[in-house]
Amino acid sequence: MEQKPNKLSFLYDLNHEHQIISLFFNIHQKEMHFECTCEQERFCYHIDYILEYLYNKYHNNYVDDIKLKIYNQELNLWLPVSEINETTQEREVIDTEIQVFNGKVHFYCGQCGGINPIEKCRHFDYIIQELMEHYQGLKDINEEINNMDLDSMDI
Repeated sequence: MEQKPNKLSFLYDLNHEHQIISLFFNIHQKEMHFECTCEQERFCYHIDYILEYLYNKYHNNYVDDIKLKIYNQELNLWLPVSEINETTQEREVIDTEIQVFNGKVHFYCGQCGGINPIEKCRHFDYIIQELMEHYQGLKDINEEINNMDLDSMDI
């Protein structure tokens, strides 16, 4: 499968902080990347804030819109998901995308059709949950590594 151009970048400017948060997916490596321009670079509260907002926005379209500032016109995150076609028994790739335009977040599913609000889209139900769990798992591993007690090691 060919990689679609995708990157979602926000300017986090709350509390006079000016950080750039970028989310992108690499189909060839099958990896989701989370980056921030702050000192932590990854797994920081800036990324937490954006991911929680996206999660809450998906599950409750009535969540107040925040003033999302897109950085460098990077406003589309492609998160393909696959499933077995019940008729042909072949694996199909379904395009799901998080898009930002006119300052608002929209969710698109190529199978269920349309742009937000998506009613009962099992593909986005799955991908949003997996995105959050994947990020939290990576964050937990990173914190364990950073909090290792090296005093007991004989170096």
